[in-house]
Amino acid sequence: PSPLRPRRESDSKLAAQVAANAAARAADIARVAEQEERLAAALMPPSRPANRPPTVGVLGPGQVRVSEDAPADSRVVGFAAFDPDDSRTANGRLQFRILTGNDDFVFHLVPPQEGDAKDTGRIDLAVLRPLDRERRAFYQLRVGVCDMGKPPLCASPQEVTVEVQDANDNAPLFNLSAIAASTNTGSAFETVVAEDSPVGAVVARFAADDPDVGNNGSVSFSLADSGDAFEIDATDGTLRTASRGLLDRELAAEHRLLVRATDAGRPQRVSELRFLVRILDRNDCTPTFVTVDGGKGHGRLTLMVDEATPPGALLTRLIAVDSDERLNGRVHYRLIGAPEATAQFSLDSRSGCLFLAAPLRRPATRSLFVEAIDSGVGREGSRSSRILLLAQSAAPPPRVPIFVVFDRPVLALTVSEAAAVGTPVGRLSVSMTPRHSEFKARQRLLFSLVDGNGLGFFGVRDDGTLVTLQPLDREAQPSGYWLTVRAQLGAVAGVSGQPGLRQAEPRISSCRVFIGLRDVNDNRPRVLAPLHRRLTVMEGAPAGRELLAEIPAEDSDDPAVGGNARIHFAIAAGNEAGHFVMDNRTGRIVTTAVPIDREVTSEFRLTVEVSDSGQPQPLTATALIEVTVQDLNDSPPRFLQRIFDVWAYPAAAGNTSETEID
Repeated sequence: PSPLRPRRESDSKLAAQVAANAAARAADIARVAEQEERLAAALMPPSRPANRPPTVGVLGPGQVRVSEDAPADSRVVGFAAFDPDDSRTANGRLQFRILTGNDDFVFHLVPPQEGDAKDTGRIDLAVLRPLDRERRAFYQLRVGVCDMGKPPLCASPQEVTVEVQDANDNAPLFNLSAIAASTNTGSAFETVVAEDSPVGAVVARFAADDPDVGNNGSVSFSLADSGDAFEIDATDGTLRTASRGLLDRELAAEHRLLVRATDAGRPQRVSELRFLVRILDRNDCTPTFVTVDGGKGHGRLTLMVDEATPPGALLTRLIAVDSDERLNGRVHYRLIGAPEATAQFSLDSRSGCLFLAAPLRRPATRSLFVEAIDSGVGREGSRSSRILLLAQSAAPPPRVPIFVVFDRPVLALTVSEAAAVGTPVGRLSVSMTPRHSEFKARQRLLFSLVDGNGLGFFGVRDDGTLVTLQPLDREAQPSGYWLTVRAQLGAVAGVSGQPGLRQAEPRISSCRVFIGLRDVNDNRPRVLAPLHRRLTVMEGAPAGRELLAEIPAEDSDDPAVGGNARIHFAIAAGNEAGHFVMDNRTGRIVTTAVPIDREVTSEFRLTVEVSDSGQPQPLTATALIEVTVQDLNDSPPRFLQRIFDVWAYPAAAGNTSETEID
C-alpha cells in the first residue's frame, strides 16, 4: 500500500469531528436562544398590551379615628388597588407609599394581616410610633400606588383624615400663678383668713389645667380633710369658710389642707397640693381675772388690810388673762369707783399691782371696781371686764421683824413655745422668818413682776407659780425672756379682830428668772428661690449630667432641736421612669443612666417636696421644676417597609437593575 494512505484517513476523521462539534455548538446556541426568547416572552411578551395605570381606593370612610394610646402596628385603615396588567409582570406589580402628611413618621404601611400586599393588592395604614393628641390631633394623609412598569404608572392619590382620639394620659396640673394671685399672701401654698370671717368667705381660688379633652380633661376639686372648717367648690375650685365656730384662732391657729384636682377620665388621674391657712387673730376674747375669791371668773376679791400698813405697801397683784395674741391679748388695768375710795389705792396699769396710797383706818371698808382692758385696735376695739374689790381694815398684829428671801436668787426655766395661755412654767420658792404659825395663817405673801422683756408674756400667781399670758413664738424671741420677780408681805389675810403678828417694816426680796423657749416644729421649710423653675437637658445626656446645683431653702425652727430645721429634698412625682436623681440634702438634680429621648418624652414636670424631719409630723413645702428636652440629631431615616422587591430584565440596556425604595 501507498505510504500516504494512513494520513488521508486520519485527516478525514478529524474533519468529521470538527463538523460534528460545530453542529452541536449551533444546536446549543439555538436552544439557549429559544429559552431566552421563551423567558422574555413570559416577562415582556411582544404581544402584551400597553402598560395600563392602577386604581386605588380606601377600604372604609375617608375620616378614621385612632386612640393616642394605640400600640405600635395597630391597624388604622386599609387601601385596595387594582391593576389590569398581569401581576406576574412588572406592569402589574404595585408599590404603595404615603405621599404627604406623615411629617413626624408616626404611621407606616404594612401588608394586611391575612396576606402579602404584592399578591392581594391591599395595604394597611398602621401606627409606627406613639401618638400624642396634645401635640397633634389630626393627620391629613395622601396615599399613592404605582406599578413597576417602564415608565411606572400611578393611580390618583387617596386622601384619608386620621383623627387622634384622646386617652387620659395627663393628670391635672395646678396653676400656681393663678392660685397665688387669688391669695392675700401672694403665695400658692398658704394664705391668711380672719377668725371672724363669715361663712362662705372666699379664702383662695384653685385652678388646674389638664390638656386632655372631654371627661379626661374635666377637672374637679376636693379637700382630703378640711375638718369641716372649709369647703371647696368642685367646679371652679373656690375655697370658702364653712364654719365660723371652727375658725377660732384660740382653738387652732392654722389649718393644713390637702387640695385634690381630679379629672373625670377612666382611670382617674389626681394631683395634690398642700395648702396652709393661717388664722388671723381678732379681738374676740375678753380679759378674765384669775386673782379673785373662789377662783377664775368669780367676780369679787376681798382684802383685809392692816390699819398699820404704811402707804406704798403692795397689797396684791391682780391678774387677768386674754387668749388673743399681740395687742389684742395685752392687758392693762384701772380703778373705777368713788373718789374717796380710789384715792386710797394706787394701781399699776401694766402689772396689776395694787398699792396702798393712804392708811386705811378701822372700821373703814372700801368698795371699788378693777377693770382689765386689752389693747385691741381696729374695728373690734378693746374689750374689758371688771371685778368688785372690797378692802377692809383690820387690827394690827404684834410688831415683829419679818424677812422674805428667795431660795434661789437666779432661776432658769424652760417652756414649750406651743404652750397654751395659762400654762405653768415653774414655781418660785421663798423662805420667811420667823416661822410662826399665827403669822403663817394671817400674813399674805405677794409676788409681782417688775422688770424684764417677759413682762406681758408671763404672770405670777399668789403661790409663786409663773404662768404664760400670751402665745409664745421661739422664732420671734430665740434668746428667751428675762423677768425680775419681787416678793413681799402684803395685807393681813386673817379675819378682822383676831390677834396676830405684823411685820415691823416691809421686807422685799428679788429674783432674776430666765425663761427659755423650747422649739416645736411649727414652721414648714421655705424655698428661697422661685417655686416654679424651668430647666433644659439635651436628649441622650450621659449619667451624672448636672441640671441644678441646689435648691435654696430654709426652716425657721431651731436647728439644735431634733430634726425641726433639718431639710431634705425628694422628687415626689414626674420621675416615674427614673431619668433623674436628687440629692436629698441639697436638692441637686443630675441625670441617671436611663436614656432621655425627646421623641418619647419632650418635657418632664417634676414635683419636688422639701420636708423637715420634725416630730411628731414633718412639715412639707413643694416646688415645681419643668425640664424641657432639647433635640439631638439621633434619629436616622427609617425605611417604611422591611422587604423590597428588585426586578432585573436581561434585555435591559447595560443589564442594569432598578429598585423602588421608600
